Amino acid sequence: MVNPTEPGPASTAATHLLTSALLEIRMMASSREVFIAGEQPDPESAFDTDAVARIHMLADTCHRLAGALATPDPAAREVALAESLSWQWSVALPEARRWMANRLAQLGPEYVPDQPEK
Repeated sequence: MVNPTEPGPASTAATHLLTSALLEIRMMASSREVFIAGEQPDPESAFDTDAVARIHMLADTCHRLAGALATPDPAAREVALAESLSWQWSVALPEARRWMANRLAQLGPEYVPDQPEK
């Protein structure tokens, strides 16, 4: 049973991703420069070299999480967020998956989904 006073792991992960994305989007919108922290950028990728493309990638990566986070019942919210995170991870572009893994690692290794072998 989910304790309504403490966020579950999916809530923690989603909140961290949304907060990180919002701060990074604001920074890039203001500076018009790409912000990449803790990642190995791909110089061939527009998502790593163009601020507008990166802003779009971050917004696209996190847009479903906000709706799931608004689910009123804590147990249902945790399930909705876990499903949204899992789905987003499965369909994410490599650059978005790299960003998600990096930001989730800030919470601890247990938050980072297994990554496919290259």
